[in-house]
Amino acid sequence: MSKKYKCIMFDLDGTLLDTIGDIKYNINITMRSFGYPEHTYEETRSFINDGAYKLIERALPEGKRDEQTVREVLEIYLSNYDKNVCTETVAYDGIEELVNKLKNEGCALAVVSNKPERHVKMLCDIFFGEDTFSYISGTGGDKPVKPSKECVEKALCAMGEKSENLIYVGDSHVDVKTAHNAGVPCVGVTWGFHGKDGFRDEICDFYADNADELYRIITGDVNE
Repeated sequence: MSKKYKCIMFDLDGTLLDTIGDIKYNINITMRSFGYPEHTYEETRSFINDGAYKLIERALPEGKRDEQTVREVLEIYLSNYDKNVCTETVAYDGIEELVNKLKNEGCALAVVSNKPERHVKMLCDIFFGEDTFSYISGTGGDKPVKPSKECVEKALCAMGEKSENLIYVGDSHVDVKTAHNAGVPCVGVTWGFHGKDGFRDEICDFYADNADELYRIITGDVNE
């Protein structure tokens, strides 16, 4: 039976925004500054989903992935990203309109990302405005990292929302695992960085090929 959801939790990279151009650019200027090889779009795409530490660890040459080196390079990468957070990044087709429509209809909206939190907030402000999302989180410090269910639980607690009203929207197997770990339904969007292949063996409750389909799922205009 279809259901209308009043609380929607979004992943950021590959779900709301196509950020891979800026991720690639900032990785490569960072690698260049250390004299390490640069990476292609496809290589960059294979590094993402598990947070900035893992991103840099995977981007570094084998033999240069010890914790001290990763943290040293990560610091420079984050500094570069601060300066180049939105050079090539764009919202996916229809997403800005979808988010605004859901907000205007009274939905509680959240963004939960494995991207560093300061960059998540900067990008959300640029594309959606400061007051659109009731809750925004990323990584850094002692923040939990997806697929930990704490990422969802902390958001629900902060928003004063119940899990039975929530649907999670993401583009990767990490997002589906996060939703499953938290015991909430998940929409897999197929326009992300890896298409349906990005979900691997994880099964979504719903799949959306465009923003209109996603809206119909959220508003209960489809059958499960």
